[in-house]
Amino acid sequence: MGESGGSVQVLATMSAGDLVVDVQDSGPGIDETIGHRVFRKGTSTRGDGRGDGLNRARTLAQRVDGDLTVEARQAVHPVLKGAHFRLVLPGG
Repeated sequence: MGESGGSVQVLATMSAGDLVVDVQDSGPGIDETIGHRVFRKGTSTRGDGRGDGLNRARTLAQRVDGDLTVEARQAVHPVLKGAHFRLVLPGG
């Protein structure tokens, strides 16, 4: 979220038997030019040697028939900023 700080909101709910975890921050958001490429191995805005965490997290979620998605809100909404990630894991 940069040097200016910000906030992170985590909300876990059950939906149709699945665990849904929403993580939203108030940072600058994800640049629209990167979009869903954040899940590609090696994609990072923070320099070399980074960019594997989201790829690994999504791969693990998909191995159990879940998913990890992102909504880049940088240019989508005039007030809401930051990024919104959603992790869905099957309930059983």
